[in-house]
Amino acid sequence: MLNMLVIIENKNIGIKLINKISKENNNIRLYSLCNSIDEAINILDSTVVDFIILELNHKNLFGTEILQYLLKKSKNEYFNSIIAITTQENIHNPFIFDYITTPVNITKLYNSISNICNYKEESDTNLIIKNRIIKILKYLNYDLSHIGTKYLIETIYEIYHKKDYLGDNLKKNIYSILAKKYNKSINTIYGDIKQATKKMYENSDKKILIDFFCLEKLRKPKVTEVIFKTIYIIKKTSLENKWGKKLGANN
Repeated sequence: MLNMLVIIENKNIGIKLINKISKENNNIRLYSLCNSIDEAINILDSTVVDFIILELNHKNLFGTEILQYLLKKSKNEYFNSIIAITTQENIHNPFIFDYITTPVNITKLYNSISNICNYKEESDTNLIIKNRIIKILKYLNYDLSHIGTKYLIETIYEIYHKKDYLGDNLKKNIYSILAKKYNKSINTIYGDIKQATKKMYENSDKKILIDFFCLEKLRKPKVTEVIFKTIYIIKKTSLENKWGKKLGANN
């Protein structure tokens, strides 16, 4: 049973939406329905729900404030945990799993909820791996609000689970998976990852980069270097050792 939090301005619309969802999927339980930023943050501070349906539109600010709160508090447990109901799809945020444009297409919403339920039913080990990836990229000073960082996290995650993968044709074998998932072109996925890496380099602590990538002289790391060094650290070392201490984490 997955707990769902619904954050929507009009509670009557929210109730109708919840009733339809409940009839379609018996594996979902409503944790709470709220229509204020304070109420929502109190819940997010006191418990962890499995996923959130969040209204985002230009008429209110609490949806945007929820996203800002999650990012500021570094609540990695909510990475890819939000289905956003919105009038636009250009609000890039690592916590958003999918967008449903208004007026709400119920069939698309059902499909999105089914997909997020499957995603959330990953094993605890896989969720730990994803959190480790996030911590390493955060240590390098990647901007977690950048859409390219979200794609990079998922790229690393995909490669981590492919046995004996040597990095051959990333665009065809990895970026194509994300392109299909997010209905984007392969070049868009790759371009956004490169842009996020460029931004990381410009804002990073250069001593950390030299140490992390074992560089003889300072340069911007390649995307492939970021990917495979992150995987190497996760697979070959314990977070109790050198990098574990630097990252300050036990999982």
